[in-house]
Amino acid sequence: MEQPNKKPPKAFAWVFMAAGIGIILIAFEVILVDESAVNAPLWVIGICGLVFFLAGVMIFLGEKSQYNNLLAAILVAAMGTIGSWVAFFGTDDGFSGGIPFLSADSNLSLARLMFGFGGLVCFLIAGYALKQQFAKKEKSE
Repeated sequence: MEQPNKKPPKAFAWVFMAAGIGIILIAFEVILVDESAVNAPLWVIGICGLVFFLAGVMIFLGEKSQYNNLLAAILVAAMGTIGSWVAFFGTDDGFSGGIPFLSADSNLSLARLMFGFGGLVCFLIAGYALKQQFAKKEKSE
C-alpha cells in the first residue's frame, strides 16, 4: 500500500522565510542585537539567514519545481560555507564537548576537522545538484 505524498503546510514555508529574513536583517544591522551575542562575522550570519530563507522558498515551491536543484545547490553551498568558516576561523572557545580521554587540543582539532569535512561534503552535494539542474535543461532541449 503506497503512502500518499503529504506536502508540508505552506505555513512552514512562511515561518522559515520570515526567520531567514529576520536573520538577514540582523546581518545588515537593520535589526540591532547585543554584540556579545554575535559569535561570527555579519556575512556568516547573513548566510545563515539565507539558508533559512531558501529552505522556506523550497518548501513553498515544492519538490517538483524546475528550480529545486538550483536552490538546493545554493542552500547546501551556503551550509558548506558556514561549516568551512567554523573549521578555519571559529574561536577555540566556541567548541565544546568532545571525546573523553582525548586532550582538549585533540578534541579541538577533531572538531575543526569534522566541520571542514562537513563543509567539503556540502560543496560536493552542491556540485551534484548543479549538475542535475543543468543536465535537466540539456535533456529538455
